[in-house]
Amino acid sequence: MGSNGDLYKGQMEKLLFHGTGDLTTDSYRYTGQFENGNRHGNGKVGYFDSHHYLGQFVNNERHGQGIFFWSTGNKYKGDWSFGKMDGEGKFYWTNGEMYFGKFKDGKRHGSGV
Repeated sequence: MGSNGDLYKGQMEKLLFHGTGDLTTDSYRYTGQFENGNRHGNGKVGYFDSHHYLGQFVNNERHGQGIFFWSTGNKYKGDWSFGKMDGEGKFYWTNGEMYFGKFKDGKRHGSGV
């Protein structure tokens, strides 16, 4: 257990999380790959406010392909860039509506259906 109350179980290199591991903090639990102490590679994170994400990370940010589930039931599946929906994706609302198209900086952008 770290001095801040975080709990890590997994591989380490040079006293940093590196390889596969499980990290629990006061706001989320992450299981997946680490590199030089950061969430990096494939993993899943469950936030204690009931949101969760499954996909790729780069330096602790959602980056690459992934799916984010909100506690409301809405979900997004697609491209991520430094923590934001960015690129091609699909957004599904709980009322049955869907949007397929482009996203930029976390918002719908350009053409889509």
